[in-house]
Amino acid sequence: MKTMRNDFTAIYIAAMVVFIILATFASFYVIYLAESGKSVGLMKFSNELGYRIKGFGVLAPIVFIGSYVIASILLLPVLLLTMAGSVLFPPWHAMAYSIFGIWLATILPFLLAKGLLHKHVEKCVHTKYRKYDDILNHLTFGSIVFLRLLPIMPFEIFNYLAGLGRVRLWKYALASLVGIVPWTAINVLFFSSVHETLKTSGLSVAALANFKVGLFLAFNLAVYAGTIGYIWWRYRKHKRSKSFP
Repeated sequence: MKTMRNDFTAIYIAAMVVFIILATFASFYVIYLAESGKSVGLMKFSNELGYRIKGFGVLAPIVFIGSYVIASILLLPVLLLTMAGSVLFPPWHAMAYSIFGIWLATILPFLLAKGLLHKHVEKCVHTKYRKYDDILNHLTFGSIVFLRLLPIMPFEIFNYLAGLGRVRLWKYALASLVGIVPWTAINVLFFSSVHETLKTSGLSVAALANFKVGLFLAFNLAVYAGTIGYIWWRYRKHKRSKSFP
């Protein structure tokens, strides 16, 4: 048990270090792009997606939220929608819509895996995702929160795989909500800051300040999410070790 804890701690620390390095690199890269007057192809795509959704007028929030559900069912990356939301809506509105949309997108595939698509998903698990069998057979509230906070398993895939476990819907839905809020907030704040920065032809003082504030909030939320995940994991391990000496 002690060796397992040490191994997990090492993996956790390594994952957080890699995340911080990548976030720092991405930040400087975006600053470089803004200073040189260039833009990012992915941001262009998200802008176009956002403007298309905006064309629905007052129904845009509903279409935006529904797009998350459709993307999740089809195993498409939902991150592009989060990027589009940061262009389409004010930051706090985008955050609320994205959280609700992603939350719904975690529930419907879960229900499909438990019902209509159960046999198909189970067949895929046995052929492609056998390494996750042990995780699926021991899903708890804490483990779901942890897997959402530290995305070891692909988001879209986990929504289906969790439906094969014994966890109940209410527990899965609540744990998923707790887990997706921090990372969704991080993404929305970060992409909103990037979008505002790239809108300028040059990197003005105001744009740079806005970008730094967004990056600061995103970094702190990332640390918060990782810390909560780690503390919860240690608590569960401690509780089990006391219950089963």
